[in-house]
Amino acid sequence: MSDPFIQGLVDDMSEVKPLANKKLYGITLALLVLGSFLVLSLLGLRTDFFEFIKTLPAVFKNGTFFMLFAWAAWLTLKLSRPSTHIGVKHFVPALLVPAGLAITAFAEPSKFSIAAFEGKILGMTSMGFHCSTTLMIGGLITFGFLWNAWLKHTASSQPALLGMAAGVASGSLTAFAYAFHCSSDYALYVSVYYGIPIIMLALIGGLLGRRKLAW
Repeated sequence: MSDPFIQGLVDDMSEVKPLANKKLYGITLALLVLGSFLVLSLLGLRTDFFEFIKTLPAVFKNGTFFMLFAWAAWLTLKLSRPSTHIGVKHFVPALLVPAGLAITAFAEPSKFSIAAFEGKILGMTSMGFHCSTTLMIGGLITFGFLWNAWLKHTASSQPALLGMAAGVASGSLTAFAYAFHCSSDYALYVSVYYGIPIIMLALIGGLLGRRKLAW
């Protein structure tokens, strides 16, 4: 015989399916394919793409954003459950970004010079604004899909950090896809105009995670 009070508490409860890792794998793969398709269909592939992929900037630009996306998606997966403890070692892969910058600076110092700053950053604000705006809008759309399909079903003990990781994943995924269109490969340009929206998405994700994912 059950207690009526206890029965009343559980009457409106429904079974919650456990998070499956393969679901996030599928979501991120679908977003990656969809984002790349939209960039190529709406904006087009850069005209010198097949020459570009043989150069060092291709490793820094496209390669770094893909690695950043893969790391942030992996961190999102790790943080989605309450039992996961995140330590310093989990952030080691993020060092690939400054490492990529350092390698590019060593190989092509002219792209980190004052002249490069004035010509490619201050002198290309219109193009940079287009880059940053596109990445911000695309990143927010990606984050929205990720939120509805995965994040709102999580039970993280570090919700703010989970939101930040998802924000970085969304921004870097969009940056990776957009890099197939953008023809500006100056490391300073990429660092500023691609970096700002990714940082903003991380901050937005952290704020939403702290407010909406805490339990």
